[in-house]
Amino acid sequence: MKRLVMMFAFCAVVPANAATVSIFANGAVCDGVHDDSAAVQAAVDDPAAGVVSFDGSAIPGWAGICLVRNITIHHHDVTLDIGSTVLSPPALATPMWMFATQVTAGISNFRIRGGTFNMIPGNGSTAPATNRYVEGVRFDACTNCSVEGTTILNPFGFQGDCLWIGGLGGPGVNGGSVGITLSGVTCAGFGRNGFSASQVTDLLVTHYICSGGHGDPGACIDIEPNQGDRAVNVTIIDSSVMDCNIGIYLQNGKGLPGYDYLIAGNQIQATSKFGIVNNSISRSLILANTIMGFGNIGVSIGGATVSLMSDDVVFSGNNVTGFTTGVQLAGVRNLTFVRNTLPGAAPKPVPTGLVPQPVTGNSVYIDNVAPAP
Repeated sequence: MKRLVMMFAFCAVVPANAATVSIFANGAVCDGVHDDSAAVQAAVDDPAAGVVSFDGSAIPGWAGICLVRNITIHHHDVTLDIGSTVLSPPALATPMWMFATQVTAGISNFRIRGGTFNMIPGNGSTAPATNRYVEGVRFDACTNCSVEGTTILNPFGFQGDCLWIGGLGGPGVNGGSVGITLSGVTCAGFGRNGFSASQVTDLLVTHYICSGGHGDPGACIDIEPNQGDRAVNVTIIDSSVMDCNIGIYLQNGKGLPGYDYLIAGNQIQATSKFGIVNNSISRSLILANTIMGFGNIGVSIGGATVSLMSDDVVFSGNNVTGFTTGVQLAGVRNLTFVRNTLPGAAPKPVPTGLVPQPVTGNSVYIDNVAPAP
């Protein structure tokens, strides 16, 4: 199936002499009826634009709903200031559609600020989810890019991700994306994953809210590099994920081992398979998370082979409840496991054919308890 996506790129730093360009100066109406794609494309193509404004509160007939698709970002240092405006794709003749914008490879210093992306076509079409593939925000080989205070809704559960970050053109191409921040982003009703990343360095996810993912794998956060790629220097803090198959899925087993991960202060609720998967990652800190669900395993830490084991893992101050097994260890070297609450009060080592010793090296277990009855 042809991969159809919605993509945005944006500027983290706006030059002092950059102009604010309104999409309405280029003919946008944003009445929820007309296709505003050409007007928005003209605004983002303006070489003087440092900020592209979607504010039409002073425009007669403005309804706060812009119908846009297939917008392409061609130059650096641009902020899309969407504010309270809702973006939806216009009605199309075919059941498959591309939502919003594509980012030219290698774009830097871009930002999306505010806005609601509602993935319902302007004609209210309810074509089967198998005929749609949508992504909310997509960065291909983007540097110093961010999404702030944006809501992405997929009420029909069309296949795709709310957000996708990586490199363009295949494994290892263009060095991936670097310096990505997702702050205050809300994702609901996705058909595959909430947020997916492949090849990325220096990623910060904070105050992210996600719910409603039961596709494959159906993770609210899915960091899963392709063959030959890796994800490094990843921070996921103070976020809330719920009602999904997997809360936070950190799977470097397909690509190169990842390293330097901080997963702290997150609320993970009602996951049907795993709360957190930490696979093939070195130097990871998993601290003070609340993990509640009804599946078999709350947290899985390990690696598919001896060479892809997770090294130097600190798991401390976490509260894991509702799972048959609180924490499963299947390929960990040098584990510090301190002051956690989990079923059975101790993690469960699980040897496999490729990893016969599930825990090796220097491991420390201190002050772990079972939850109160």
